[in-house]
Amino acid sequence: MTSSRKGYERKYEAREWELKGLMRCSCGQVMLTWTADGGKYSYYRCNKAYHYGSDACPQKAIRVEHVEPLVWDFVSDLLANPERIRVGIEQLIEQETRNGDLTDETEVWTEKIAECD
Repeated sequence: MTSSRKGYERKYEAREWELKGLMRCSCGQVMLTWTADGGKYSYYRCNKAYHYGSDACPQKAIRVEHVEPLVWDFVSDLLANPERIRVGIEQLIEQETRNGDLTDETEVWTEKIAECD
């Protein structure tokens, strides 16, 4: 690895990106990390919009300060309310069951729900 590559990596690893590799755009693409103004501003932006322009995906870049607290609040709420997770899983199972015979998968998820209780 060249020293210029190491500098590049250090630059982008200087900020801890809590959602790096996890965020998806409404179009389904992964959200890339991006800094502007010498690292003063941090954003998540759509991979498709980045590579093909705003006509490819209308999603604008999202400021880290806006999205990370929202996601943290959502996840914290889910963890504090496991009943909500159980109900959601049951709804997904019911929806998938209507789409075809999923006996094996239903058994697996039933066991998972039992583990949550």
